[in-house]
Amino acid sequence: MTASINRLNKSLLKFLTINTIDEAYKTIIDEASFLLGRGYGSIYLLQEGEFRRMYTTLPKFAQITPRKRGYMYAAFKKKMPLAVDIKNIKKVHPEFKEMPAKSTIFISLSYKNKTIGVLTYNSFVGFKMTAKEKNILKLYELWQVLLFKMYNRVKRCKKHWRSEISLFP
Repeated sequence: MTASINRLNKSLLKFLTINTIDEAYKTIIDEASFLLGRGYGSIYLLQEGEFRRMYTTLPKFAQITPRKRGYMYAAFKKKMPLAVDIKNIKKVHPEFKEMPAKSTIFISLSYKNKTIGVLTYNSFVGFKMTAKEKNILKLYELWQVLLFKMYNRVKRCKKHWRSEISLFP
């Protein structure tokens, strides 16, 4: 567990150097690979009642639409990480037939009582969700949401700062 906490701390430091939202998305997926093994990841944010894929490391699967009764919505509603054997995913999404992943991990992006989206990660390594892993992923989830909050706050400050500067030629 100490090694995982140390890895999370290093991830947090990387999050502090991010300048754009695309860098944030990429860093979140890159850091997930250190925790969950090699694989593919996607970030979905809830917009107007539907999940929108904001970033993916596997564009080929960008057209898959999450189902309202699917695993992603379950992770979103429960606000808890969920690991699913890829065989179960392939039953519903035959497009995943060629994917070498062994499991899909769904991590809700929530803070306090608000959930904003889900990180999905298709790991090439079989992943069993133990209590230890669940706690680590909950901490990782919190850091991801804080990253989004920081980014949005900095963006608003920069916008405000530019408007203030424009008052003084």
